[in-house]
Amino acid sequence: KRTPLEAVGAALARSTNPATVRGLFKRWADGLSPMSFMFLLAQVITDLPPTVNRLQLLAEIGTDVGTGPLTTGIALLSVTVLFEDGRFADAKPMVDKLLAENPDSPDVLHAMARYLMEHPDQLTEAARLSGRVLILTPSSYPFRPVFLHTHGLIQARMGFLNQANKAFVESLTLADQPTVRRDLARLLMQQRNWAAAERQIQQALAQARPSKQHDLVAELERMLTELPRRGDTDADTEQGNQ
Repeated sequence: KRTPLEAVGAALARSTNPATVRGLFKRWADGLSPMSFMFLLAQVITDLPPTVNRLQLLAEIGTDVGTGPLTTGIALLSVTVLFEDGRFADAKPMVDKLLAENPDSPDVLHAMARYLMEHPDQLTEAARLSGRVLILTPSSYPFRPVFLHTHGLIQARMGFLNQANKAFVESLTLADQPTVRRDLARLLMQQRNWAAAERQIQQALAQARPSKQHDLVAELERMLTELPRRGDTDADTEQGNQ
């Protein structure tokens, strides 16, 4: 028998129409815990087709639920959408406001770390914040896999490849996502660990193709062409075999 959360997820999976999505979340705003509501909304927003104005939909859902514990979460999702669209300057005032109101929130601290990692001169502070986020969140926290992914990206940009590898592998242990496998593959390619990198790319493709993540599939296929031909020297190790 499905749990209420699973039933909600199944209903949402049948429609990507913004009006339908808005109506479902309006109906269930009082029936789900804030954490379940936000976790489900994050999944739905991620899966919406590019033709949907996600920022507008989030603003409408925010209007529907009013003020309260969901307000911060919806604002954070809006920040995430802006990050994904490369609109970091637009996101910064929202992040500053959220941090002023929620200085100890791991979700808000993660948003600031995510912003800072796009600025090379701020990587040390980004690493400090992402490390603090991991201290504040147990392995059961729903968004910890995302936090680990970000931490790994920051470590990789700082040149700490082994630490980045560890963060990516731990993220995959908690939630197997093709984007994390892609970034782990990139790291393994930097380490000239070609065979392990190819395994990660192939596994990511197996996940991304059925879900029709066309841009990710194209990127992964390009990465395959960058690998040396079979028979070339391979420094394969056990790292990245997760």
